[in-house]
Amino acid sequence: MYRPVIKFNISGPMLDITKGERAHVKCTADSVPPSNISWIEMSEKEDKIKKQCDYEKECVLDVNADVISKKYFVCAISYLQLNYKKTLIVNIYTSRNQKQMSEMSSNGNGKLIGIIVGICSALVVIIVIIVIVIKNKRNNEQDQPSQERNRLRQRTPSGQQSQNESQNANIHIYNNIITDNEAVTRDQDNDASNYESLSDQRDADKVYSDLRSTEL
Repeated sequence: MYRPVIKFNISGPMLDITKGERAHVKCTADSVPPSNISWIEMSEKEDKIKKQCDYEKECVLDVNADVISKKYFVCAISYLQLNYKKTLIVNIYTSRNQKQMSEMSSNGNGKLIGIIVGICSALVVIIVIIVIVIKNKRNNEQDQPSQERNRLRQRTPSGQQSQNESQNANIHIYNNIITDNEAVTRDQDNDASNYESLSDQRDADKVYSDLRSTEL
């Protein structure tokens, strides 16, 4: 269902004026076909229709600041048996100074709210950063023992490798023992051969000595 767009010709739904001034507020209803626009003044006793614009796109209300008070006006839109409303608040001050002080107070409150919102946003960002840093630190601390175990596993040979290395070491020792035994055997054979040669030499010397004795 199409809904008319209701707009005021002022910056917002609030108008600040001083006593004795007159303001013109235009209510616009963008619709096809045009709507029926009514300006209604709200009060505690009864509501009064201040101005009626039938089948128009806009309707202008004259606001007279005759008394010091706050007034409420409603722009009512009637469009194809449907009704829409938008409220206008009129603040009437005794003087321009009071009006300026009120505007400064409103702006100050707005700036204060903006500062508070900015500080809260910065605190939220800082807390999020701290949480992320703590979480990463804990994850790194948890990963260090597992990494250390992996390094130890890589340095420590497996059971099969240890068994193979032990067997290779035993074979090496056995080969060294056989080699040493063979060397001892060769030395013994050499000693026996040398002994036999020495005995033969001694026998030959004895025979030669006997022959000399016989000749003499």
